[in-house]
Amino acid sequence: MLNDTFYPFRHPGVSLALPRRRHLLGRPRRCRPLVHEDASSDDHLRLTAKGEHGTRRKPTASLRTTAQEMPRRSNLPVSITSFIGRGGELEAVRQCLTAARLVTLIGAGGVGKTRLALRVAEEALEDYPDGVWLAELAPLVDTTLVPHVVAAALGVREQTGESILHSLKQALHLKRILLVLDNCEHLAQTCAELAEDVLGACPDLQILATSREPLRTNGEVAWRVPSLDVPDPRAPPCLSS
Repeated sequence: MLNDTFYPFRHPGVSLALPRRRHLLGRPRRCRPLVHEDASSDDHLRLTAKGEHGTRRKPTASLRTTAQEMPRRSNLPVSITSFIGRGGELEAVRQCLTAARLVTLIGAGGVGKTRLALRVAEEALEDYPDGVWLAELAPLVDTTLVPHVVAAALGVREQTGESILHSLKQALHLKRILLVLDNCEHLAQTCAELAEDVLGACPDLQILATSREPLRTNGEVAWRVPSLDVPDPRAPPCLSS
């Protein structure tokens, strides 16, 4: 028979006799806190909620889902070099884009037309909710492929029974987009016809082209890219006073 002893349970207004069985209780074990002593009450509530409702989804999963749902707004290449000495040119081209829907940067080969166009497009990305897109035309020889290259850059697919040009105009209608046509000189007439056609059908579209010569189409603003000043190697270096 168990040797039970009784002790009163002390509580205001309550007095109970409860059995105390020392040999069943044994030595008290060390208690491990479930919440760090430095944790706040809010942390405790979050841990409690986690225990009640199961394991919470990892934040990386939600971030990954959000990133996948965000549409692409540009296919511009990532710049790996600094861009200096063209501040005035950048501002001048931006002003041209506010006044015209077709701006062509012209100049000799190697003068920096492509780099300037890409930098202008990169800085103008926030002004075009539907994106800034680059179509590189330098490798092309067949003029009939120009609208196909432009459509591929914009992610536009040719619809059954329709020309690729018609599909382009349907896809870009009422889209606020800046289209960069790079290296148009050997395809100038085709690029001019394409630009005139899509600009006429898409009132919110703008085109920034690069070419050695103007496209010579209606509404075009041709802006000549100056060469960067090269310092005279015979000149003495500048010394700070």
